[in-house]
Amino acid sequence: MQQYSQYFIECLRQDLELKVGRTMKTPSDFNVLILEIKKVMKESPSISTMKRLWGYVPIASSRSTTTLNLLSRFLGYRDWPDYIETLMGTELRARSYHPTLSLLPSSCQATLWIASGTPDGMFR
Repeated sequence: MQQYSQYFIECLRQDLELKVGRTMKTPSDFNVLILEIKKVMKESPSISTMKRLWGYVPIASSRSTTTLNLLSRFLGYRDWPDYIETLMGTELRARSYHPTLSLLPSSCQATLWIASGTPDGMFR
C-alpha cells in the first residue's frame, strides 16, 4: 500500500499544479498555491506543509489526513478517500482498455492517450 500511497500523493501534486496553472518550483509558486486554496476554501495548509508534500522539506511524520482532505476538497472531491476512489476507478477503466497499465494519474491521462493511442487502438 505504501507504493500506492506515494502514487496518490504524486497524483494530488500534479492535480494541484494543474488547477493553479503552476509547477511548484519556487517559494512564490507555493505562495500562489496557498493563496488560491485560501481564497476557495477559507483555510489553507502552511507553506511548510506544502513544501513537505512536494519533498522540498524532509517529512518528520506521516502526512495529515486533515491536510489531504482539505486539498482533495479544493480539487472538487468530498475528501481524501473520495479522491483515491476516483483514481482507482480511473485505473479500472484504463485496465479494461490496457491490461498491462498500472494506475493513471487523473492529470496525466491526456498524455497517455496521445502517447499510446485511444482505447480502440487508433492514434488520432
